[in-house]
Amino acid sequence: GDHGEVHVPWSLPQNTGAFELRAYAVTSDGRFAGGVAATQLVRKTVTLAASVPRVARVSDRFHCGVTVTASQELHAGSALVVQVSLMEEPTPNGGDADTSPALMTESENSGRKMTPLALRGEQQRRITLGPSESAEVTFEMEAVALGEATLVFVVGKAGAAEAAVAVGDSSQALDALKLKLPVLGSVPEVVVATSRAIQAS
Repeated sequence: GDHGEVHVPWSLPQNTGAFELRAYAVTSDGRFAGGVAATQLVRKTVTLAASVPRVARVSDRFHCGVTVTASQELHAGSALVVQVSLMEEPTPNGGDADTSPALMTESENSGRKMTPLALRGEQQRRITLGPSESAEVTFEMEAVALGEATLVFVVGKAGAAEAAVAVGDSSQALDALKLKLPVLGSVPEVVVATSRAIQAS
């Protein structure tokens, strides 16, 4: 511009990280006149980190979930809702299976094909966070069959996120996390015995 200032709008990328922006100035006859660099940080308002065991065994009943961490930009006292879903595995006979997130609650187990994990309790939990705060949110699960369970955790603002879940819309999510959890067979009891020679006194 006439005053030596130029404003260039640009869109933030979908992925998070640190991006270096560089600007160079040249004269009308093509000579280098200087340059400057700046760093643009891109981060989410709320992020999820896994809080699950490495493996589970059939008949195990346990709690697993995510740790929700807020950035400095989150407003104090923000109400959030965390939802968990279990993805159904392909049917053993090779038939088509519903690949959308499907929840197996205790009341829905009857009459549906088995997934390695079953949810025992609520699908959603509400929390309140402020800037730079974090909280662990867990759900009760039970390992009911061999296989590899797929868990999907989604966090959003309370109200908007709950309404979006009802219509199957994920656009209101602030962050999401998809995890795999192997479910192994139960370990039988092991009896250990030793023997040695003794001499009567």
